[in-house]
Amino acid sequence: DIRELRASVSDDYIDLRVDLSKANTGNNGLNTFIQLGDIVEYRKSKQDIPNKGEIVSIGALSSDKIVQVSDGTWLYRSLHLVRRMEIKRLDEDRRLPNPDPVWKSLKKVEVIPPYDDVQSDSDSDSDIEDDNEDKDEQVEDGASFVEGYDSPSQEESDSMDIDDGHIPQVPMNTARSDRQKRQRTSCGETNDSDRIKRRRIKNDEAKLDKRRRTEKHIWWANPGKEYDDAKISINEAYKDALSYGIVEKFYEHAMFDADDHVDFKRRKRAMKKLITDREQKQATKLDISYCNAQAVYMDNPYHGQIGRSRETLRTRQTIEEILRFEYRMRTLEMQTCC
Repeated sequence: DIRELRASVSDDYIDLRVDLSKANTGNNGLNTFIQLGDIVEYRKSKQDIPNKGEIVSIGALSSDKIVQVSDGTWLYRSLHLVRRMEIKRLDEDRRLPNPDPVWKSLKKVEVIPPYDDVQSDSDSDSDIEDDNEDKDEQVEDGASFVEGYDSPSQEESDSMDIDDGHIPQVPMNTARSDRQKRQRTSCGETNDSDRIKRRRIKNDEAKLDKRRRTEKHIWWANPGKEYDDAKISINEAYKDALSYGIVEKFYEHAMFDADDHVDFKRRKRAMKKLITDREQKQATKLDISYCNAQAVYMDNPYHGQIGRSRETLRTRQTIEEILRFEYRMRTLEMQTCC
């Protein structure tokens, strides 16, 4: 009976947004919703021992990973069962116990996303006017002023408040969305995205300073003639790519990274077709000698053996950029200074 239920609980339940008239047989609205700050019990199946925690974060509503509790565990819609034990009051910093908690699948529970209260301009203007009226009334009621007396500055008033024991309360972040919203900049980035970008740049710079591990290439070839023929084909394709300004195509087909001999021949034919097309079109070609060390991609005697060249990825990238710039100047019928 709804009257008996209302009489058995405290008056605090009347203030809830969910109508307690629906609270019958455990299928009430209190068990249908969860929100930030609620205390819930969760488990994966009926046989598991339930765990208890506070909801501290809410993920994307379209994701299966939706809720995180205070022990760091993420709860999934398709995996977990939850039971709402205590309900967070939105207007006060306390919780109310759920009179009839029921186990429900998380995919059948509505997650209330956290929202910040937004004050309209009209409300703020009216508040300012009310404050001004209060100040005028205080002056009219007989607030006396002493001539030559200066009001304390902001720093002095802050120090006085601290001395009196009144320390201003700083609001804490209670949700991941609130924290990200405070950190978000006008361009749409957050502090986390900026940190990830800096870390990626740092890792890329460290990678460029590493030695080129060409001894790992063409691992499938047998030592001797097969390895040497494959190495010569790679160096010739690399020299032609530098000569025609298409070194990016050389890395796109990646003859040196073939899985086996059949794959190597397929990539070699594709690269050869690009070179032949440019030869037939009489495209501009740089005169690069094969004896030039800059045109040699790998000089390893066999697989697993380090060659004479110990250059880094940054050094090789610099050589390719210089030759690419030279090719652009040549296509513009210009000549760079020596």
